[in-house]
Amino acid sequence: MPTPHPYGIETITMGVAPSGIKVINYEHKGDEWEQKMEKFKNEVLMDIQKTFNLDLNAYQKYEYEQLRYQAEQGKFMKLAKINEDIVINELNKEIKPPYKNVIYPMTFIKGDEAFILYKKADGTNVLYTLRKKNDNWLILNKETKEGKEMAKELLWYMFKQIN
Repeated sequence: MPTPHPYGIETITMGVAPSGIKVINYEHKGDEWEQKMEKFKNEVLMDIQKTFNLDLNAYQKYEYEQLRYQAEQGKFMKLAKINEDIVINELNKEIKPPYKNVIYPMTFIKGDEAFILYKKADGTNVLYTLRKKNDNWLILNKETKEGKEMAKELLWYMFKQIN
């Protein structure tokens, strides 16, 4: 039986036998708001990549909540702290209910290199370049460039919940 989810429906099919329970299939179908958020995030990411001429294919992408989870597990704690500072000190101040045109930062990691990307409400694209040295992430550069200002179409409290 489908279980309501804040942004869609989760359907889990399980097999039950005397030897135990096994997940056979898992499906997630997002609602219109989740689809709108995914489209928005993809447009933001494409604009930032184009603005800074970035090829991130070789990097592992972490959204804000994913990075926070990794920090709780003891990984990427410094990167998660930098992301948290960005959210608290910059992005949250730009959200004016009922709608917003900003999303939490996205972090891309490959070995000892990392990028943190986000877009401000006025369309400014921001790129942090970081390098890991002695188990500590150092900010090498913070760059800003004019980008596309996004329409205020996401509900102010929306963010994608990572389960």
